[in-house]
Amino acid sequence: MLWIKRVIFLFALLPLAMCDGGGVENSADGHDKAPQQQEVVVDTPKNKVEKDVQKANTQNQMAPAQETAVDVQKSQANNTKYKAGVHYDILPQAVRTANPNKIEINEVFAYTCSHCYSFESELHPWADKLPGYVDFQRTPAVWQPRMELYARAYYAAVVLKVLDQVHEPIFEAIHLDKKRIDDEQDLAAIFVANGVDKDKFSQAFNSFGTTSMVNQAKARLVSYRVQGTPEVIVNGKYRVSTRKAGGFSGVLDVAEFLIQKERAQTAK
Repeated sequence: MLWIKRVIFLFALLPLAMCDGGGVENSADGHDKAPQQQEVVVDTPKNKVEKDVQKANTQNQMAPAQETAVDVQKSQANNTKYKAGVHYDILPQAVRTANPNKIEINEVFAYTCSHCYSFESELHPWADKLPGYVDFQRTPAVWQPRMELYARAYYAAVVLKVLDQVHEPIFEAIHLDKKRIDDEQDLAAIFVANGVDKDKFSQAFNSFGTTSMVNQAKARLVSYRVQGTPEVIVNGKYRVSTRKAGGFSGVLDVAEFLIQKERAQTAK
């Protein structure tokens, strides 16, 4: 029955949207623009003749420039499929990665974000097929105090090496089962239900190591200039969002493009 609930949930979502800090959906364009009014001009015979002459001269002058622009666009299309500022953003300063010997893919997510939950079904198969020279990482978003609870749960799972056991169940508890998670004990119940000792969870949840990793995540989020979730950071240099990439599959396509871009630069 769980897979039926999951399918119904996925069809109910709009994948192009993103979540903010509290999991609230944002539209692709947050601002509506009023249509500009056009000035009405009445043509006289004299005006019409002058316009025709001016139009002919303009076309003759612009024709070579238009051909050149087309040639340039074709050349650019052959050299790059995706463009910075259009399909992804370049970070003003590179952020240190976990393993400098590999190209890092870092997913910024939030357990409370419904779109992050939907993204999982496409991200996991893609991540599992990444080559050995790519290092897949995650960063839980923490931009308000309540979100630290979930970040601690994530890093506790990392410390206990049980992330594969509890990552999906945490999402499902929130988005499918609609469970209210207010504190450590609510999260402990999810861990215990998935085979983790309660005392070990509590120790990891409150450990210095977990606190340190949460603080590092907060610092990375600032450097990444994250605007919503989910987003993907490629090798600490590029930020890819669903808005600019055009949805979940677009994010993965752009990320793949940037992986190859980084690999080509490393090979030089």
